Amino acid sequence: MAAVDALGLVPALNLIFEDELAAQMNRAVVLSQLLPKKPVKGKQVSWIARIGTAVGTAESDGASISTYDADTKAPATLPIATYQNTFKMDGRAVATAANSGGPAELEDLFSELVMEAGERVAAKINLDLYSGTGATTDPVTIAGLDSVVLLNDTGTYANVSRNTYSQWKSNVLTNSSVTRAVSFQLMRDMRRTIYTASGLKPDMVVCDPIQHEAYGLLFGDKRRYVSEIMVGGQKITLDGGYQVLEFDGIPVIEDKDAPAGAMRFLNSKEMAIRVLPPASIQLGSDAGERDLTGTTEEQYGSGQTGVRARIQRLANDGDFFVFQVLCYLQLQVRRPNSCGLLGDLA
Repeated sequence: MAAVDALGLVPALNLIFEDELAAQMNRAVVLSQLLPKKPVKGKQVSWIARIGTAVGTAESDGASISTYDADTKAPATLPIATYQNTFKMDGRAVATAANSGGPAELEDLFSELVMEAGERVAAKINLDLYSGTGATTDPVTIAGLDSVVLLNDTGTYANVSRNTYSQWKSNVLTNSSVTRAVSFQLMRDMRRTIYTASGLKPDMVVCDPIQHEAYGLLFGDKRRYVSEIMVGGQKITLDGGYQVLEFDGIPVIEDKDAPAGAMRFLNSKEMAIRVLPPASIQLGSDAGERDLTGTTEEQYGSGQTGVRARIQRLANDGDFFVFQVLCYLQLQVRRPNSCGLLGDLA
């Protein structure tokens, strides 16, 4: 009688996978997590920018008054952008996954695909927070920090001219396209420039990982780390005891999506991701809602953005079920002169 050894038995055994899938991509969404979220009421993001340079005067006793002042009220408006991702699954795949006995995260194939679509939407939003063109005709896009709000201190933002109103400009310190190393003095120049323009100081500095490392090297062995930061007046405890660098009490945060060669000095109290809340259409087409979440990340954990998206069922295609995950939002910077971009960094 032949002995049964492990090697001979292997082909007859089931292959058992771990219950959790191992995501290989980096869809971390750092800036999306940090910025405040505020709902939009109405068809667009709209606010009034009060602009003026006049100051009071000293007058002689009893003098006749002939000059009067008032600050200009400039209406600022931004359109709402739609961000989405669509997926398609066939009925047999859903049935097979539900009856396969694992991995557990694939048994509910619909939930897995919704989560993946939400990650992709969150990843695109985080990219466009920096690089969005601010297109105002369909497809409308986010007015990004680097491409519209911060780097361009001329032209218009939110339909208000910076050439007409200099107080509407952001603060830009570049070096005529000649790169230079980051330094404490350059960073203090940027902070001082923002304070002079707005009376406010930034509460976070965001940059790419390479620039973050270059800044850390300035300290040598005297780096100071913090595990709790204040953003938008709220305390955030970093995930798993992770610690970040700081600059004169301001956290310096790395984000893989931040374009290289620059540091963004941001004032989160004057910024927000404005979200148009989803509404159920009540036509049997909605499959619910979900929070957009990126992949896990070292600094801020699970990647939850706080942006609510709708799961919408589209027309079936034979035995295929088609769904769309979508949300409506825009980036608003109420006071561009409270933020700044330190550019041309090596």
